[in-house]
Amino acid sequence: MGVNLKKIQHILFFVIFIPAISIGSAWLLNWLLQQARIPVSFLPFLDTIGPIGFYGIYYQLFNRSLWRNVPAWTDIVSVPNLSGRWEGELFSSYNGKRKPYKTSVEIEQTFSDIRILCYFCKSRSYSIVSGFYDHSDGNKLLQYIFHNEVYEMAESTMHDHYGMAKHVYKKSTNEMECFYFNEPDHQRGNNGQYTVKFKQKELLHHL
Repeated sequence: MGVNLKKIQHILFFVIFIPAISIGSAWLLNWLLQQARIPVSFLPFLDTIGPIGFYGIYYQLFNRSLWRNVPAWTDIVSVPNLSGRWEGELFSSYNGKRKPYKTSVEIEQTFSDIRILCYFCKSRSYSIVSGFYDHSDGNKLLQYIFHNEVYEMAESTMHDHYGMAKHVYKKSTNEMECFYFNEPDHQRGNNGQYTVKFKQKELLHHL
């Protein structure tokens, strides 16, 4: 995720295209201010600092929202947009995978970063380190390390812990097949799987 200067598409876009329109925007603003008879002493500052400021504005616009609309053929954005709320059921080794637990996954994503929050009936988890990889079957794999926090109403045998999870995104069905395991501390060491389907763009921040 983010800018990769090993890709020619990113060099053309982030090193050439955005700087070019940033310089053009600073020049246009300079010209408009001259037409409005702004004191000349202000204009050299705009000429030198203006392109940097416009670059920051354009990059943030792209990073936060415009990246979602970039055509796939440009290869500027090579990861799927998973932003939103996903819902499904989880099967855990905690109970022998006999009884499913309701679960929801909420994802906050920009061009350069992604944050995953998972909600369960007695705990919630959030990603610490995350990234996309190419799965062997051609799907995109989202993998991350998470920290799980148990709620006060949980059993005394449940404790906060760390773990690792991977989500295989299936574009054809708009769902994610998820697998996880957690650390063995406090006699945890459980693993499980769950499939979640996309529900909505709005995040609810609860189960």
